[in-house]
Amino acid sequence: MADSTFVQGLTAVLSSESRILTDESSVQFKASMDRWTKYNLKVPSAIIQPATENDVVTTVKKLVSASIPFTPSAGGHSCFSSVGKGGVIIDLSCFTGVEIDAANGHATIKGGTLMKELQTSLHPYKHFTGT
Repeated sequence: MADSTFVQGLTAVLSSESRILTDESSVQFKASMDRWTKYNLKVPSAIIQPATENDVVTTVKKLVSASIPFTPSAGGHSCFSSVGKGGVIIDLSCFTGVEIDAANGHATIKGGTLMKELQTSLHPYKHFTGT
């Protein structure tokens, strides 16, 4: 379970830009839980908002090590019915961005990047994504 001891330990090792939300009544917690449907909505013990790749990796390793169930969130298109109390949502909204390597024709896309940001970043290079 993602109890206060777990949260304190994780807070100590994540970057200062990351956030861990545990107060269900807070504006930030509610905003992170907002999605297109409330059907079968379960509320997790915590919402972790990692800011860096290292934060994501550290969070996942610690959750797996502690046998805490988790699910990722990026755009709010799921009802997240699989994780309730005792579990955690990894909200990737703070881990966004697109890095373009035009010379090699590659793009690196961070996990919380939404489609509009991706398309806007690719457009100047005359690239796009398919469906």
